[in-house]
Amino acid sequence: HTATLEALVDCIVNQMPQNNSHGYVAPSSQQRTDYRTVVNQMLHGQCGSTLPASLVATLQRRTFTDSQNDQSYCLLMETRDADDDGYVDKGWGTFIVYHGAVREISHQAPHPIYDGDTANQAIELFKSTDARSFLMCGAHRHANGHTGGCQSSYGPADCAHNKANMFTMANQELDAFYGASSWTAIQWHGMSADTCGGVSAYMSHGFS
Repeated sequence: HTATLEALVDCIVNQMPQNNSHGYVAPSSQQRTDYRTVVNQMLHGQCGSTLPASLVATLQRRTFTDSQNDQSYCLLMETRDADDDGYVDKGWGTFIVYHGAVREISHQAPHPIYDGDTANQAIELFKSTDARSFLMCGAHRHANGHTGGCQSSYGPADCAHNKANMFTMANQELDAFYGASSWTAIQWHGMSADTCGGVSAYMSHGFS
């Protein structure tokens, strides 16, 4: 059991499908549709434990109270480890909503493990800025290799470069939830030290 959001995310990252594990399992069309429904419910303040039949064996939804700030969050995470190998069975990721949010921001970690400490940075920023949501991919981006069907040079577990995954479903539902209202999604990535010498931060307005 963990007591803070930071400790929770650290625990989740340690139990997700790792590099070259072939542990990522892409969700079916029905599972993706149902995931969007659950995300919608959470954004509208619903955090009951009941989940659609296609998801109930894999995911759990619950209220998580952080012992550091005494705030409660609605948490959707993968918990099933049927083969008891210490890693979750699918690699579908984590979604968290804070109903007391004062900023309509979604802090997102698309490349946990591979991009250094970005998962920890994203959850700390989510918590400290009283933002609405946190979204994290559920597997190392190279869990199932480097070649995928959406963009050939990115593997199927890389949720930032594939669309048939829960990360994309959550973002589509966030976009539908806000509609014409203003909101901001910030994806926290890491860059290689030699990618662009002398540059420590890359900013994008995200529209093109």
